[in-house]
This record gives sequence, structure tokens and C-alpha cells, in this order.
Amino acid sequence: MDASPINILLVDDSEAWCAALKLALQRLGFEVRWVGNVEDGMVALSEWDVDCIISDFTMPGLSGGHLFDHVKEKYPHLIENGRYIFVTSSAETVKRYLDGIEIPIRQKPIPLSEVLDLVTNKKWEARLLGKA
Repeated sequence: MDASPINILLVDDSEAWCAALKLALQRLGFEVRWVGNVEDGMVALSEWDVDCIISDFTMPGLSGGHLFDHVKEKYPHLIENGRYIFVTSSAETVKRYLDGIEIPIRQKPIPLSEVLDLVTNKKWEARLLGKA
């Protein structure tokens, strides 16, 4: 039986950056869904079996902090082992917001290759590749 692909949710209002990242991740065999705001991200989480979230922090409407809090409450397994990644122009703000919670935070602008490395080098990837 073939392993199910790893599902990655991108939550970011930067359409061009997300389109490039989505394409690069899909070429590596990941399933990727992009949404441009936190509200749509919350809907996607309720409708789709998400394995990893890559999120901006500063977006129109609700912030990435709201999404993080929602995930922490409803989907805490996504906070574990680097399965929630902030890629943002507000890295210092995110660090203060998280107040010691250890998750990957990367400052924009960031090369796509660095984000791909974060996703493909995760400890959890081997386990997820075997999911039914």
C-alpha cells in the first residue's frame, strides 16, 4: 500500500510567495493547501487532515497568533516536533508572543530552500510517510 502524502497547510497573505512554496513542496511529493487568512486556515483545519502548518504571523484580520492559539487548543499534536512553523517578517514579535514555546520561527525574506529544509528534515516525517 502506498503511503499517504504529508498534508501541509500554508496560511499567509503573500500570494506570490505561497504559490512558489506550494509548487516546490508539491514537486517533493507533499499535498499543499494555501489559504490567505487565519479564518480560512481554521476552516481548512476542520476539513482536512493537516500534518504541518507553515504560517505567517502578521496578516489582515486575525493574526497568526490567533491561529496558533486555536491549533494549541484543538490540535496540540501539530505544535509538537516542529510541525507548526512560523515564516514571518515579525520573528521577534512571534518569539515574544510564544513566550518560551519552542517551534521553528524564520524571518522573511527567506529562501524557499530553507523552508523546504525545515519541512523535509523533520523527525516526524518518517512516521507520517507510513500513515495509512
